[in-house]
Amino acid sequence: MRGENRKILCFSLLLCIFLASCAPSGAPPEAGPDDTLCSYLDAVLQGRFEDAYAYLSSSDRAARSLADYLAVRSEEGSFVARLLTRKASYRIKQVVVTGDRARCDTEVTIPDFKKVFREIDGESLTGEFTESNMENLSLVRRKIGHVEAKYRREGVPMKTVVESFWLVKEKDGWRVSLSGEKSVSGSRARSSI
Repeated sequence: MRGENRKILCFSLLLCIFLASCAPSGAPPEAGPDDTLCSYLDAVLQGRFEDAYAYLSSSDRAARSLADYLAVRSEEGSFVARLLTRKASYRIKQVVVTGDRARCDTEVTIPDFKKVFREIDGESLTGEFTESNMENLSLVRRKIGHVEAKYRREGVPMKTVVESFWLVKEKDGWRVSLSGEKSVSGSRARSSI
């Protein structure tokens, strides 16, 4: 019986060693340029600009302080813009990595703001206001309500473009480069997102 227990114990020990060697290492895999860009774009689209700033390259952060970055992206009083941008989306179509540089060609879809404002402007209120605030309120509700009802029926007009985002690999991983650092193709470009 003792010999049989030793065999079971040895077999169990060898099995544990084998299984442990097959287990994935505890270190998380390094995020690729597409993962970093997704995190950055998600933060921007959700209005989490402090988080987005953390994904910028060290040269971008050195050139623009967090306070300056936030000042340009202030959403104070932009209720309508927040409602419209909830429909914004993106899809990374291609990632080209060359050494410590990467280009991510990304399909970005947002409301067609030119068309939206053109339609609102088309419902112009100029010259129709009276001295009665209550009449003016009704007028604005009717005019804006017409556009809103149209968008509920037909959907908000959207615009899709392919934008290229450049990333650089730094000591702590991939970072988004808005400063126009050289791209994979050798040309320079800027992104303001």
